[in-house]
Amino acid sequence: WTSVVQMSILKTETLGQLKHTIGQVTKIPLENLRVWLCRSRNDSMRVECQINSNGDAELIADNEFFGSDTCLFCENTAIFESRNLGSDGTDGKLDIVFFKAFNAEKEELISLGHFFVGQKMIVSSMIEQVIARAVPEWKGCEVEAFDEDRKSGAVRLESERELMATPLCTGSIVVLSKGDVCVCSKSNVLDPYMECDQGCIRKYYDKLLNSVTVRFRSLSDRTKDSFQVKVHLRDSYDKVCDTIVKMLNMEENRTAETLAKEFHIQLYRHNSSSDGPEQKPAQRNDRVTLEHLLSSWDKNILYFQELSFDIRELESKHLLRVCSLGDAR
Repeated sequence: WTSVVQMSILKTETLGQLKHTIGQVTKIPLENLRVWLCRSRNDSMRVECQINSNGDAELIADNEFFGSDTCLFCENTAIFESRNLGSDGTDGKLDIVFFKAFNAEKEELISLGHFFVGQKMIVSSMIEQVIARAVPEWKGCEVEAFDEDRKSGAVRLESERELMATPLCTGSIVVLSKGDVCVCSKSNVLDPYMECDQGCIRKYYDKLLNSVTVRFRSLSDRTKDSFQVKVHLRDSYDKVCDTIVKMLNMEENRTAETLAKEFHIQLYRHNSSSDGPEQKPAQRNDRVTLEHLLSSWDKNILYFQELSFDIRELESKHLLRVCSLGDAR
């Protein structure tokens, strides 16, 4: 994806006029220009539909796909003919699919660009051709394919199924076509149960989709961020406290006697109406996660209080009320 230009578009223009303008800007001959309407989803650009000859007279204002998040993907078909993979039973129908490769060693995704695939192509055949053209160093390795899914992150595709018969998730009628993102990874680094420390593609997507940057503030200075840390939404209360302890102990003025301790930390949720901490500390138990602690997702603020005693000591203690003799209260 290379950003070419940003344009202000009149809604009274037709899609045909828009395509002509794009051709002038990109210097691509109209007979070789193919334009796709895209939306930003799941940190990726997803193709919604192609601007074709049948829709050239359609007004932009009447097209439901145009909005503030619309992007246009333009390509020169004279250059990208080698990206057609639809040699086995396409019936002339091709869909655009974007591909990524998962680098297990660096735990990162590498863009392989887009390819055109036949709707009846077998998944294993598609992956074999993509690897041969885009990642030749993987040739001979066992490779599996996943579809990027907004909720679960990565859904494994069955290798011997046709693309048109490959649902993205259980019960879904959506198929791997029309601008979906397919991720390839070597089979020896995959674990369907995510029980892996490094190199697991599903664990990578779990972090990608469920990690948020939290602004931590001390209760003694509630208007200023003490530090910002990326934390997983399913981290427990104690694990969040452990993260705070590590950040506090990195401060230069900390000595062995003043090191922070996990069970000396108490958390307070953010109150959006008062723009400050809630009056009572957040409930602390095994079921409470960061997702429960964050009350304001637009700010992601969490307050902490460093205590001089261990929170667990309070569990075996009761409140004692002391009144002086002769005091009417």
